Amino acid sequence: WIQRIDKNETWTGDVYIDYVAYDPDFFQSSPTFIQGQVTITIPKGTSTTTQYNVSYASYDNKYYDPDTEFVVNEPVIMMGMHQLKPNINSNADVVYVATTTLQNNHTNFLLNVFPYRPTTDVIEIKIDYIAFERQTLEAPVTTNDMISNKLISGALMDEVQQTFRDGYTQTFRVFNVDDNDLRYIDNRPHIGGDNGIDQSAELVTRFTTEFDTNN
Repeated sequence: WIQRIDKNETWTGDVYIDYVAYDPDFFQSSPTFIQGQVTITIPKGTSTTTQYNVSYASYDNKYYDPDTEFVVNEPVIMMGMHQLKPNINSNADVVYVATTTLQNNHTNFLLNVFPYRPTTDVIEIKIDYIAFERQTLEAPVTTNDMISNKLISGALMDEVQQTFRDGYTQTFRVFNVDDNDLRYIDNRPHIGGDNGIDQSAELVTRFTTEFDTNN
């Protein structure tokens, strides 16, 4: 069951809850998805929020690599909490806590734990969580054989008009003027056309050169 921690406050209104359901035996960790467990200890007499640092490397995950970026979408999702100590099977009281996650990055996240009542014993809780990589979907806007280039030469500048497909073009300009302020290549991407552009997309151009320079 779910209960508001501020249930005694005067405000009323609808509360919307996001949820996800999954089978941990079916969804295994992958390069873009991590599921893990961590056991935390709440000291006896705790009545305020305690913060824990949870590392993705604290469990066996063959996909985890601390040298690569695993950028987590907020928030890390808490899937379950199981009280280990005191053992509730021995008629011990269940300890109710509130949790929030924050400061997610590619190595760890922080977990705030707040007990509803001051703890009368040392509490151990096993926490299951899942974290999703923030994915950037990349796809070529066309194939190489579909790209067309049109060269326009003039006294002031030379221009290449490059068309990938309808809605995706770019222009390169080199100025034929002896002026230090014009010694650069002007690149102007253009998106939009009769058929529009892909939804939620942007044009990204990647440049490579054979220049032997660190500048």
